[in-house]
Amino acid sequence: MDRIRIVPFKVNFELVKKIDRILLWILYISVILGTVILVIGKWMKTTGDIYAANLNYIVGTLALFYFLGDVGKRFLLQLAEQRRRRDFIDNSLNTNLSDYHSEGYYSNEQIDPGVYKMGVNCFENSFFSMSIASRMIKGLVIQSLMVLVIFSVLIMETDKVTIATFLQFALPYTVLQQTIILIIYYFQVNTIFNYFKLVFGSAQEQKRDLLIIHNVINYESTIAWAGVILSDRIFNDMNGELSEKWENMKQEHHIGD
Repeated sequence: MDRIRIVPFKVNFELVKKIDRILLWILYISVILGTVILVIGKWMKTTGDIYAANLNYIVGTLALFYFLGDVGKRFLLQLAEQRRRRDFIDNSLNTNLSDYHSEGYYSNEQIDPGVYKMGVNCFENSFFSMSIASRMIKGLVIQSLMVLVIFSVLIMETDKVTIATFLQFALPYTVLQQTIILIIYYFQVNTIFNYFKLVFGSAQEQKRDLLIIHNVINYESTIAWAGVILSDRIFNDMNGELSEKWENMKQEHHIGD
């Protein structure tokens, strides 16, 4: 029987993901228009100049909207993360920072509230975050290379230096930045996850709470810095497999015994 799952901060992340999907469509449209401009420039050198110039301005405008939208998305994501963080503390320490508490979001309800439970919850978070980010990297790298190639050629092929040409730099730069951040995020969370394995596997009990607090701070700092939106599709695809691995991991480290 599936667990009842109530996630009060889900609505905040859904808004962020909706904006992210809009930005993705802007990216696709920009790539398509950029390709059209290149085709027009090669095959319609005389009659296509006007069309190419107009499309160039459209692509530049879309690049500007993409850049501004990405800034707004990151701001809303920070607000969503604040709400998630309050729920994380409530679930771990039995506090009441949030108006509504999640149910079924963590799988560690058998553990008494305290620093130990906070560490277990963060251990679980880091495992899922690391695994999902790992699957996301390949797709984002391919997407970034495609955008960079098309827009680099588009900018080099532009005959006149226009405002639109400069605006086009914003889109490949932002996409490349997201890819680099995701890769750094993955390695940072992977380090945090492996540190948790040491904490719950071999750390002395009297020092464990301090080590847990240190690693939880590292994890939350990484989340706040990166602003990564993990893929729902990949999460749903991997959830069953990861949940089973997590339960096995808890048994290996005698968590909740």
